[in-house]
Amino acid sequence: MPARHDAIVASPMIDFFRHLLRSTPLARAWRYRRSLQQLSSWTPHDDIMRSFYAQFLTASSLCFDVGANMGNRTKIFRRLGARVVAVEPQANCLAVLHRAFAEDPGVTVLAEAAGAAPGTATLFASDVHTLSSLSR
Repeated sequence: MPARHDAIVASPMIDFFRHLLRSTPLARAWRYRRSLQQLSSWTPHDDIMRSFYAQFLTASSLCFDVGANMGNRTKIFRRLGARVVAVEPQANCLAVLHRAFAEDPGVTVLAEAAGAAPGTATLFASDVHTLSSLSR
């Protein structure tokens, strides 16, 4: 029984250190570099995604990647020949998108969020960029 109690007490401490490590400049630089490497390479999973999206897109398609995040789908849409408007409000994701697609005239990156009406909204940002949202 005491061992279980120790594990429960340790969990918040582990979470605290995990959060602390994720927010260091070194961790951010590593994630940035890894994201760029993933966008510049092609994997078997990318082939699966390309096959799926090929049902909907052609080389003349205009595609909106809303909540583009690090550009995983933008990469697939471009491989299919579609022009892409990537919409993303998170600064760390925008840095990757701008760098990865800077030389690609078929990609337009918008540093904005998308909503039902014009205005402003609060972005609930997470250390895990895929979990950030305009929704609570």
